[in-house]
Amino acid sequence: VTAVAVSHDSRLIAASLKPEEWGPAVVTIREARSGEDVFTRLVGRGEVGDLVFSRDNKRLWICWLHGGVGVLDLASREVHVLVTGHRVHSLAVSPDERLLGVGTSDGSILIVDAATGETRSRFTGHTAWVASLSFHPTLPELASASTDKTVRLWNLDTGECRAVLDGHWEKVYATAYSPDGRTLATGSNDT
Repeated sequence: VTAVAVSHDSRLIAASLKPEEWGPAVVTIREARSGEDVFTRLVGRGEVGDLVFSRDNKRLWICWLHGGVGVLDLASREVHVLVTGHRVHSLAVSPDERLLGVGTSDGSILIVDAATGETRSRFTGHTAWVASLSFHPTLPELASASTDKTVRLWNLDTGECRAVLDGHWEKVYATAYSPDGRTLATGSNDT
């Protein structure tokens, strides 16, 4: 299993299975309570790096490590590709679900329209791949964690990096804001 997501109503669990190199990527949707399969779907090629349910639990955003970002419509079971041409390591969805944060292997972050896939802006500053992204719950801010051992806080309105947090001495793989936005947790090999 390469990625797991739980629906916002806690009824569904999505999991991606690690394919053979460049093989088909598969996502399985299961009932959380019973563990029964709802469906399994081929969703593209290559390893899935991240899965994120929509708030209404009708869509599942997917990032492929070797191919981009797409969205799986859970009713029709169709996959719509939104972003291509980038090695993607992390994905975050804004609280209003209008924007996607897309972390790439070259250290850049794309801010993408969640409906059309159009790139709205590109943030640069990390010197290694972006492993995790988190949108602030109430402010126009995005936190990014990188294997360059830093966490950066980005202003979504201006595109400026407003802070670099460099307290980790190992690669940083995780970020998460508390629901009230007052705390940012980060995870690293050193913690």
